Amino acid sequence: MHQERPFGVVGAGIVGLAVARHLSGHGVPVRVFDKETQVAAHQTGHNSGVVHAGIYYAPGSAKAVLCRRGVDLLKVYCAERGLPWDERGKLVVARDDAETVRLRELLRRSEVNGVPGVRWLDRAAIAELEPAVAGHAALLPPTTAITDFPAIARSFARDVTDGGGQVSLGCQVTAVRPLTDDHVEVTAGGATIQLRGLVICAGLQSDLVARAAGDGPDPQIVPFRGE
Repeated sequence: MHQERPFGVVGAGIVGLAVARHLSGHGVPVRVFDKETQVAAHQTGHNSGVVHAGIYYAPGSAKAVLCRRGVDLLKVYCAERGLPWDERGKLVVARDDAETVRLRELLRRSEVNGVPGVRWLDRAAIAELEPAVAGHAALLPPTTAITDFPAIARSFARDVTDGGGQVSLGCQVTAVRPLTDDHVEVTAGGATIQLRGLVICAGLQSDLVARAAGDGPDPQIVPFRGE
């Protein structure tokens, strides 16, 4: 039997909701807190919607393994829930000889990572597929897809509530007080709430939530380009 206190998750983006969905799907009481009045209000709702096939990542790395596994899981989930999945592929184009060398490395990584159906295109094949694009060579990973991540997040939120969990929107966490290893007290939406534990998935607001916890490390958000 689980204790009556739920686990808490701060952040109703796709990461926080995925964590909460996993917990509630295993019968663990869970409550999600987000200061916004809708899920996916920040990064989850402001991206390209691309589902990468896994051609870039170093073989054997966590990124490579999780990307390939995640693509398969997400495709099945979208099919089961009737969510958008536009598997249109993309072109990765080399403009000169130096970039062609790097493109061959991406082809090697694609093969080792198990990305299906990746094709090498020469100039003529590029022009046939995309007449406005010029390049020495290109890769075509046909399984690169586009989806609707806010819609997926909303579906995850429904999964949480269907599993008995709670998604509290417009409910900002303003204080965190760890009391014991399995007892955390938070102030959220003006109320004091007792939790078994707390998972912070607040993205670029994580530093603010960490500071709300009082004593401890003071994390800094370091922006970078995702190259």
